[in-house]
Amino acid sequence: MMKKITMKDIAKETNLSVATVSYVLNNVKNQTIPEETRRMVQEAAQRLHYVPNLAARSLVKSKTGLIGLLISSGSKGDEWRPFSYASFLSRLEKLWSEQGYHLLVSTIDQEDPRLHIILERNLDGVYMAGVRTKAFYQIAEHFTVGVPAVIIDSLIDDDLFHKIVPNLPQAIAQAKDLSGGNLSFLITDNYNNDEFMQLISSSCGLEKQHIHVAESEAGVTRFLSEHTTGKGIIINEFIAAMAAKHIKAERLAVICTADCPHVVPVGASKVVFEGKAERAFEIMNMHLKAQYEHETEKMIWIPTQLVEE
Repeated sequence: MMKKITMKDIAKETNLSVATVSYVLNNVKNQTIPEETRRMVQEAAQRLHYVPNLAARSLVKSKTGLIGLLISSGSKGDEWRPFSYASFLSRLEKLWSEQGYHLLVSTIDQEDPRLHIILERNLDGVYMAGVRTKAFYQIAEHFTVGVPAVIIDSLIDDDLFHKIVPNLPQAIAQAKDLSGGNLSFLITDNYNNDEFMQLISSSCGLEKQHIHVAESEAGVTRFLSEHTTGKGIIINEFIAAMAAKHIKAERLAVICTADCPHVVPVGASKVVFEGKAERAFEIMNMHLKAQYEHETEKMIWIPTQLVEE
């Protein structure tokens, strides 16, 4: 018996993601796909004699008024993790509520992403925050047909999806200036995305031993005990507030990624981002309305809005 050709076979043939192939073959209207990519998929489908699953297509649900936000879980020791997205979540929920939508939030384990609870809700759109590339595609396969996915705080090398990330290279450069160029160390939150973490590392220009990825207060304390001179940058104001128990605030330049600059220790310099929730709302709303005339760029960097001494 001849093997039935699937979307995964076409994805392998074209070197594209299953999500991209699905959007093309299902003729999804609320996703911008280059004509060359569309042609490549259609030609591969014809060449491989792909037969669409009409029964599966008929299962696509009508609008439910639910938007999902999947946030990857951190390590057990990073007690600041729930606070890191609290302000973003609050703003995003308010924006969607004003449009008559409900925001459904779920924390996922990237090693074992159990999605049955959120999948049962038949989401109209889904955000994924702080996710590894492999885990993203494992999860995205469940939301391919007609459900737009927007990536938050992760770098995924796929032009199909919008990525909304704080411009940390810009923020690090400004934090360096606030430190007077005397940068000795950097402590950063863990974004669970290798590409984004590498960008942070390359932007600060420090050797590996002077960069610490915060997983627990004990780890941060040990790292600071080895860096008793010079100034440092801390990415995430809640980590900075914790670190200030062990270091003079004047030695710190804090990059506020959680939109809570008020928790930055007195005496520390700070770099602030604003507007991530608003941009996330605009992009997803654009997908739901299939309006692309004013938005073509898939990588959206949230710039710094304020630098204070």
